[in-house]
Amino acid sequence: MILTLFESVQKAYTRPEWIINNTWDEIAKFLITHQEAKTKEEVPLFNLWEFDINGEPGRKRIYENNTPTESYEKLEGTIRRCKANARFCHGLVLDFDGKARIGEAIERINVFEFVLYTTFRHSEETHKFRIVIPFREAASPAKIKSKRKAISETFQEVDHASFSESQSFYLHSGPNPYVYHNKGMFLDIDWFEDEVIEPISEIVRGEFTGDRNVYKELLIDSLATCSGLHYASDVSKHGVLTLVALCKSGGFTWDEFNLICRNMAASDSSLQEENLRRSAWYGWQPHSGITSKVREEFITSYGGVSKFGRPTSEDILNTIRQKWRVK
Repeated sequence: MILTLFESVQKAYTRPEWIINNTWDEIAKFLITHQEAKTKEEVPLFNLWEFDINGEPGRKRIYENNTPTESYEKLEGTIRRCKANARFCHGLVLDFDGKARIGEAIERINVFEFVLYTTFRHSEETHKFRIVIPFREAASPAKIKSKRKAISETFQEVDHASFSESQSFYLHSGPNPYVYHNKGMFLDIDWFEDEVIEPISEIVRGEFTGDRNVYKELLIDSLATCSGLHYASDVSKHGVLTLVALCKSGGFTWDEFNLICRNMAASDSSLQEENLRRSAWYGWQPHSGITSKVREEFITSYGGVSKFGRPTSEDILNTIRQKWRVK
């Protein structure tokens, strides 16, 4: 197993001698070793990504007259913490920042092998800690990307940045130290479904034809069961702008959205007019993706039947427990 160390937040690179290649038990002992420091910034950082030691070196921005330029100086003998150098990920890092108690977190995931350690600002009143869960086998960047959503839904406390090869975490430190090593099963990333699946060729859904991925097909099938949409509704907190966000998250074209919206529109809705549908589509650019909770709320609000059938986080954990006969 690989654990990679970094000197500071500002130095986004490592060195061959800062890469720990050892058994999980030895790495677990290292992670729960308390680092004496007056501030957390004095403590080294780590992540569970393995980087190509022969890859792109670290770099330092060049300044002219105290003004940063677009040029960099290569730092020979270092390895840059970046996507191009990332080869494998060896585990998950979950951050708990005061919203849960240590005992609650341990009970929730005690089926797994993991170590827990408190972070610098942990106190008895506000529990701040980190849990590190090793993978049974290292996962490629592509696999991490495809499983990210399912893992996030299972471990809802996960810091999504921990999926990024550019993220690093401070080692165990602080004035109120506490550590715990749980013995359990190693997490197999293949227990989680893929978010992105290869497109299916020539699927026909009514007036829709062409190549579409599974998510898009499920969204089309779900929205096809909905009706009664208004631009804004007193019945539901979700109106046409939610539909726009849903369709854009699914990679819909204007023509596809137009058809869905027309079919969903209530008979007395202003959305019966194409100009208003067009205005909603081109005038609204969602600032972020849409959650599965909002998607399911929207479908239900308009009398639809969701075709997704995604399990909850507890369903996934219970399935894992049953598979391994863990109580």
